[in-house]
Amino acid sequence: MDPQILLSTFSKNPKITPQLDTSLSDPSLRRDIYNALLDQQPLKTFAELIRVCFIKERSYREALWEGTLEDDGEFYEGIYHCAFLLYKLGDVADLEYLWSTKYINMDVGSSLGAEYFVGAGVEETLRYLADEQGKEGAAGEIAEYLKDWAAHGWSDDDRKGWEEYMIESIRDS
Repeated sequence: MDPQILLSTFSKNPKITPQLDTSLSDPSLRRDIYNALLDQQPLKTFAELIRVCFIKERSYREALWEGTLEDDGEFYEGIYHCAFLLYKLGDVADLEYLWSTKYINMDVGSSLGAEYFVGAGVEETLRYLADEQGKEGAAGEIAEYLKDWAAHGWSDDDRKGWEEYMIESIRDS
């Protein structure tokens, strides 16, 4: 399936059909979609697609960890590339799922850093988490993690450099 055609079709009818859901199980297609999404505006048009891809990436990494799949390294970075697209969406509603994904195994946990959690901005994210504390969920844990991380500094130059690095990583995959 051609990713440009897929994105064009999805933008006109943003629904995850059973056929599309099955197609998204292919890590090669997901990789091509991430690359094509870098050129799409507004990215929010594809939010549901990105979230479904992230679920697929999580399942893929869980299967690798369990040994039910093998990867020679070609698709290993997919979870981080898709997480970067979630970051670019900047929707604080994605925080809890990102957080739970951070804990699926040591490999993902050590590489899915705090920067992925602050697409909405550090202050906005912390405000959202403060509002969510006391409700069911991991808001307090996430907030403490981000506060500790932010205390070390996260400048606009850091953000821009990281974004450029991630875009290059997606383009080069």
